[in-house]
Amino acid sequence: MDIQFSDNYDLEKYTLIQVPQDIIDKITKGEELIIKGNENSILCTKSKSYELKYLETSNTIFLLQAVNKVGEEIKTSEILSMENHIIECNDVIPKKYQPILKVKENSAIFYDLKTGQSNIESILL
Repeated sequence: MDIQFSDNYDLEKYTLIQVPQDIIDKITKGEELIIKGNENSILCTKSKSYELKYLETSNTIFLLQAVNKVGEEIKTSEILSMENHIIECNDVIPKKYQPILKVKENSAIFYDLKTGQSNIESILL
């Protein structure tokens, strides 16, 4: 099989996202997917959220399109794009302790687990 650059070759036209099978099923069914976020991007479906991470790859990934001539076998593929990164899609792990840490950070109450020292009594009096 021959491989050649396509007339439509474009490094900025495509971005590859590695997604789990349930996302592929949702895309196939035409379900709406929304990407939200600034620093951390989140892919949202109606029922679940996924964290998107930009990953560099050590191998170049080629996005190919088969060239199909009428009545002939596919003998040529065209390179539409080359990528050195992908976007990985993972289940969001809730940061359930983050609100607790914020409260603790801004709290006037002090308690040291190692020594048992605290200022709780002085605050209550």
